[in-house]
Amino acid sequence: MADARAARLGWIGAGAIGLPMLARLVAAGHRMTVFDQEPARSALARNAGADPAASPAAVAAASDAVFLCLPDGSAVREAVFGAAACVAGGMGNKLVIDTSSIDPTLTIDLAAQLARDAGGRWIDAPVSGGVRGATDGTLVALLGGAPEDVAAVRDFIACFARRVVHLGPTGSGQWAKLCNQAIICGTIALWTEAFALAHAGNIAPQTLVAALEGARADSPVREAFGAELAAGRFAPSRNLRKDMANALARAREAGQDIPVLSVAARMFTDPER
Repeated sequence: MADARAARLGWIGAGAIGLPMLARLVAAGHRMTVFDQEPARSALARNAGADPAASPAAVAAASDAVFLCLPDGSAVREAVFGAAACVAGGMGNKLVIDTSSIDPTLTIDLAAQLARDAGGRWIDAPVSGGVRGATDGTLVALLGGAPEDVAAVRDFIACFARRVVHLGPTGSGQWAKLCNQAIICGTIALWTEAFALAHAGNIAPQTLVAALEGARADSPVREAFGAELAAGRFAPSRNLRKDMANALARAREAGQDIPVLSVAARMFTDPER
């Protein structure tokens, strides 16, 4: 691994969250080589001080470690193992640091494939905190991987995360992120029922959202989604739908009884919503 004070780092996925994350690494003095399928995003990465690359393979060839910030597991697999992907550019003794939120079982499979096919190592490092957290550098990063690998990249991740938490071996970070998303989605669902209770007492939803700021029931969920929920405009994002589907699948596979989450998940997994 290159000197953490000025490393050659790759980044794949310069979206709404990925762009401010990589920009903070540039600001910390690291040389960033970036790929995104959207030319407009690549241009924004260039404006942030990164060097655009023509493919994930070119990112890997120019970097000592490669970050991913992608929408789902299929995109992660394609970026690392597809045509003109990271493995084609050379990943021997290099790290993939995946900040995407994907299925933990897939993470474990991909890490094993990277080690077997290319001699690379994998850290899952999904983040929580949204675009604001990425911009402010206040994300929470949930890591899974070997202790020595986590130690090698902790300073990089600290450029965009206020807290960097190592939970255990590969896949552990994604398991923790699933739990995080389950709590968020369960809280959103409970807010909708609280509005029904408020209505029975002639309290408007908007009034309840404002009244509970700073109360024991308050949380970042109210801040992020309260206004839209109160106005009846909340629409679950693609990411929340994906994460809830993964959480339910993993819980059921493990034989866990999750009645509350199963009911709450309907508003995130029902295609008619």
